[in-house]
Amino acid sequence: MLAFIPSLVLLLAVPSLLNAASSQELQVGGGSTSREAALDSVTVVISEACATQGDSSDVSQAGKEISLAAGSPLVLTHKIKLVPWPGSSSAACGCEADLAALRQRLERLEREVSALREKCGGADGGCCTSKESKGAGCSIHSEDECPNHCSDQGRCEDGRCVCFPGYGGPDCSRTDCPGDCSHRGSCVSGQCVCDPTFTGPDCSQSRCPHDCSRRGSCVDGRCVCSSGFTGPSCADRACAGSCHSRGRCVDGRCVCDEGFTGADCSTRTCPNNCSGRGTCVGGQCVCSAGSTGPDCSTRTCPSNCSNRGRCVKGRCVCRRGFAGPDCSRCDEGKTGPDCDTVMAGVSQLSTRDISETSATLVWTPPAVQYDSYHITFTSQKESDQQVTALVDGGLSSFTQAGLAAGQQYTVIVSGEVGGRRGAQSSAHFMTLIPSPTNLQVVKTTTTSAVVQWEKPQGEIDQYRLTVAPRDGAGKDQVMSVPADRNSAHVLQLDAGRVYDIVLVAEKGRSRSEPVRAQVVPGPEPPSDIVFSEVTENSLTVSWTKPKSPVNGFRVTYSHSEDADPLSVSVDSQDSTLKLSQLSPGSSYEVSVVSLLGLDESDPIKEAVSTRESVQLPDPPTDLQAVNVTDAKALLLWRPALAAVDQYSIVYGSGAGSEVRISVSGNSAEQQLSGLEASTTYTVTVSSRQGGVEGPAASSSFTTASGPADEDAPRDLQANNVTPRAARLSWKPPSKLIGSYRMTYGTEGQEMKEVTVEASMTQHHLTRLRPGAKYTVQLQAERGGQLLPTTSTEFTTGRLRFPFPSDCSQELLNGIRRSGATEIFPRGKLVAPVTVYCDMETDGGGWTVFQRRKDGSVNFFRGWKDYVKGFGDLNGEFWLGLDNLHNLTAMSRMSLRVDLRDRNESAFATYATFAVAQKNYRLTVGGYSGTAGDSLSYHSNRIFSTRDRDPLQSITRCATSYRGGWWYRNCHEANLNGLYGVNVKHQGVIWTSWRGKEFSIPFTEMKMRPAAFRG
Repeated sequence: MLAFIPSLVLLLAVPSLLNAASSQELQVGGGSTSREAALDSVTVVISEACATQGDSSDVSQAGKEISLAAGSPLVLTHKIKLVPWPGSSSAACGCEADLAALRQRLERLEREVSALREKCGGADGGCCTSKESKGAGCSIHSEDECPNHCSDQGRCEDGRCVCFPGYGGPDCSRTDCPGDCSHRGSCVSGQCVCDPTFTGPDCSQSRCPHDCSRRGSCVDGRCVCSSGFTGPSCADRACAGSCHSRGRCVDGRCVCDEGFTGADCSTRTCPNNCSGRGTCVGGQCVCSAGSTGPDCSTRTCPSNCSNRGRCVKGRCVCRRGFAGPDCSRCDEGKTGPDCDTVMAGVSQLSTRDISETSATLVWTPPAVQYDSYHITFTSQKESDQQVTALVDGGLSSFTQAGLAAGQQYTVIVSGEVGGRRGAQSSAHFMTLIPSPTNLQVVKTTTTSAVVQWEKPQGEIDQYRLTVAPRDGAGKDQVMSVPADRNSAHVLQLDAGRVYDIVLVAEKGRSRSEPVRAQVVPGPEPPSDIVFSEVTENSLTVSWTKPKSPVNGFRVTYSHSEDADPLSVSVDSQDSTLKLSQLSPGSSYEVSVVSLLGLDESDPIKEAVSTRESVQLPDPPTDLQAVNVTDAKALLLWRPALAAVDQYSIVYGSGAGSEVRISVSGNSAEQQLSGLEASTTYTVTVSSRQGGVEGPAASSSFTTASGPADEDAPRDLQANNVTPRAARLSWKPPSKLIGSYRMTYGTEGQEMKEVTVEASMTQHHLTRLRPGAKYTVQLQAERGGQLLPTTSTEFTTGRLRFPFPSDCSQELLNGIRRSGATEIFPRGKLVAPVTVYCDMETDGGGWTVFQRRKDGSVNFFRGWKDYVKGFGDLNGEFWLGLDNLHNLTAMSRMSLRVDLRDRNESAFATYATFAVAQKNYRLTVGGYSGTAGDSLSYHSNRIFSTRDRDPLQSITRCATSYRGGWWYRNCHEANLNGLYGVNVKHQGVIWTSWRGKEFSIPFTEMKMRPAAFRG
C-alpha cells in the first residue's frame, strides 16, 4: 500500500521590523494585502524536507530563500511522492497500475496549472478563472465557448475541450480506462473489468486459479505453493517425503504399506509390536529386561536365578538355603557362599568402666565375620532419644561417650554383612549419677568440722559422707545426708588429727564418683577462765594457753541485757585482757577461743558480774593550791554539797612520800608546811561519810626554789566551754620562762599533758567529754626548774548523745565539720574509738572506715593489721575488722563507696551492710548509684589476707591481687589493692566503673545507720 506524502514545506521569514502590533494580509492568487505599515520585501524559505510544529531549526538551513517584492503574488506548487506503506508490497496489493495512472494525471495537472499561471498572470495583475474572462492575456473569453466548462476535467481551447488524461467526450465528462484495459477487459465508467485470467487496473496482469487458495504466490499466472501444499491452485496438502514410495498420500498423511510405519512410511515395523515388552529398532525387537524372543513375548528370570534355582514362567524357584527374586540372597539368618552359616549375635555382651557420661561395651565375636556392628543405646527415661554408633566388624569393644548421667540404658548390638543384619544381642546398665563438686571444709573447731559442697546436676536420693582417720586408727564415721542439703556438721573429732572425707551421691543402688577433702580439727581451745580485779566498771579476764601452737585468741563479752557482743583480738603471747567501761552491778558472759589460720577452737565461756555501785559521799570541788612558797602551800576547795564527816587529804611528791591527814567536814582549806623547795606535789582531797570514802578531787603544784623566786603564772581561767572543747587563758610570770606544762583530766581518765610555748597566754583543749568536770594545772618552766602550779576546774556542756555510737549521732549533736572524733560503739561510757566523720556527703553522718588517696600507706598487710586497723585518719587508713563488726552489730547499717578520678566521680550505695564476727563475713545488698555494682559479687564471703587465705578459690586471691579483702574467685572490686598499679588486676579496682586494668586514685568506704534521717 502506498501513501501520498506532500514534501513541500513553506517557511516565512518576517523581517525584524515586523512586531506583535503589526497587522497584515497576504494575497495569494490575486488577492490584496492591506497594511497599517508598508513593507519593502518578504523573504520566503521553501524546503522539500518535512517540518513539524514547533520545529526550531535554523531557517537558513531549511531550504531555498526567495525574496518577494511587496504586493507580488506567491505561487505555491506541490509535489506528491508515492511512498510504500510500511510492511506492504505494491505488487501484493495490485494497485500499482491505478497509482501510475493517478501519477500521470497529477503531472498533467501540474503542467496545465503552470501554463495557466503564465497566461493569466502579469505585471498589471490580470487574472482569469473558469467563471470570468478578462485581461489581455486570458485565453477564455466567454462562459459559452466550451460545453459545460469541460466539466472541469480539461481546458477550453478555441471553443473545444482538451480533456485531461483519463477523460474524454466533448465536455470531458466521460471517463477513459487506462491502457484501454490492455485489450484484456472492458472499460466501464472509467474502470477496467478484466477477463477471468487477468487482473490489475489495466488488466495487464495474469490471474492464478483460485488465487492459489491463499496457500502460495501467483507468479506469471502460476501458483508457487507454500511449504506443505501442492496442486495448480495449492489446494492439496503434501505428504512428508512422498511417503518414500512405501505408502500413499491421503489428505497430506501417508497411508503406509504393510511392514512400514512412521509419518513418511520410512520405518519398518516389528512383529507383534514387540508384545509391548521391548523397543522396535530397524524392524527388530530389542526386548526389555525379563523378556526375550522375536516379538519379546517370552519371559526370562532375573540373573538367570544366579545359578541357584530354575526359571519357571519367568520366576525363579530357588534351591534350599537361597532366597530372593533371583535366588541371590540367603535365607533369613544365614550367610556364606552356600548360605549355610548362621548370622548369630555377639556373645558375652557386658559393660565396664561406667562413668557419668560414658560406658565401655565388650563382647565375644560370633563365628561369622561381620563387616560392621550397629550399636544402639536407649534410655529408659527418654526412650525417644537414642544414641547410635556404627563400628568396624573386627572390633570386640567400644566406648560410648555423651550419655546422660544417672540413667538406665539398654544397649543392642547387631552385626551386618553384605547389607544384611544378624541377630541382636542386648545388655542393661546404668550410668553413674552425677558427683557433687567443690567439697571443702568451711569451718573447724577443736572437735568438729563443717563441710560444704555444690549439688550435682540431676536427681539423687541422698549423699553418703565418710570420715576416716588418716592414721587408720579408730572407726570411720559414715553419715547419710538428705538430697536437699549441701553441707554437713561432723562431730567427735580429735584436735590436730588428720581426717580424710569422702562424699558420694546415691540413687538406688548406684553411686557417683567420690569427691574428697581433708580436715584437721583445731585449734586446741584455751582453758581455765579466771576473773580478777573486778570493780564496778572493770575486770580482768585470764586464761590458760593451749599446749599446741595458735595464732592468737579472741575474747568476746556481752551484757546479759544486750544481744550484741563485743570482740577483742589478742596476740598469741598474751593470756590476759582488761575489760573496762562496764556497767556496775551487771552480768556479763565472756568467751575465749583460740585462732589458727582461718579456724577457731571451741569456745570456753564463763559468766561474771561487776560490783554493785555504792552511794558515795559527794566530793569537794575546785581544789587548788595558792600562796605556794618553797616550803608552804595553802589548799583551798569548795565543800561537798551534802554534809560529810571529814575530808581526807593525801599529798606527796612521789612513791613512798605520801602524807595523809584528816580535817573536819566543815573545813574548806588546809595549810601545808614542811614542803621541799622546787618539788612537784600531787594532792587529793576526798570526802568521808560513815566510813565510806567518796571520789577525790586532785591537783598538783610545785614549790618555789627559794624565797627570792616565787614568780608563777596567775589567774588561770576556762572560757568558751563547749561539750567537747574549752579555751584556757592566764597571765604570764613577770620574768622570762622556757615553756609551760599543762596537765588536765576528768574522773575515770588518765591525766593528759601538753607543752605550751612560753609566748602563749592561752591554749585550746579539744576532744573533751560532754558533761564532764575537768581539772587543769599550769606550771611554768625556767632553766629546767618548774615554777609553782596554778590550777582551775570547769565542766563541759551536755549533748543529746553524750557518748555517740557513730558519726550520725555526732552529727545530731550539732557537729557539722568533717574530721576525727571519738565515738563509743555501745553508746555508753566504754572504751572510745577514734574515727573520721564525713559530715558533708549526702547529708553527712558517715563513719569512714577506708580511704585511699595517695599511696602513702601500704595496704598489702597481714591478718593482725587488718583486724586492728592501720594508717592515718587524716590520710590513708583502714579502721579495722573488729571495729567494723562492732559498729555494724549495733544496728542495721548502709554503705556508701565514693570513687574519684581527676574531675570525674561516682558512687555506690548499699541498703544493707554488715560484717559478722566469724571470719568477718561480708553481707551487702540493695545497690544504687552511678559507679555500678561491683561489691554484691563479694557478699557472703569471708575476709582474707596474704597470711590467712580461705583456699576456696582456684588461686590464693589475697596473695595474687596484693590486698586484704572479701575475695571470691577472685574479685570484681579490690579497693585495698596496690595503689597506682594498672597491671594484672592488682590495683585499686571497681570493675563496673573503670574496669580491671585501671587503679582508681581516690576511694572512701563509709557507713551510716540505714534508718538515719538527717
